[in-house]
Amino acid sequence: MTIYECSRSMTSSVTPDWAWRPSRRSAEPAWRLSWTPEPCTREQARAAMELREQTHRDLAADPAAERGEHGTAPLRRVINSLYLRILARRRS
Repeated sequence: MTIYECSRSMTSSVTPDWAWRPSRRSAEPAWRLSWTPEPCTREQARAAMELREQTHRDLAADPAAERGEHGTAPLRRVINSLYLRILARRRS
């Protein structure tokens, strides 16, 4: 897992996702993620990128897990569901 990071962007070597900071002078939370419009801090952006890489790598390495044939697939679905609920609550 490699995340390439500079002062204004983060990109992944595994997924097409990215994070960016519109301006160096922006106050925190100033980071944006490619998959959500919600602003976040640099630490949150880094953690989100790491989680995205890990879940992407796990699913790509084991397609059977995505179909629910292993015990870890339900856990991934729960985590994704909770993430979506958190985003929905932040919007309301």
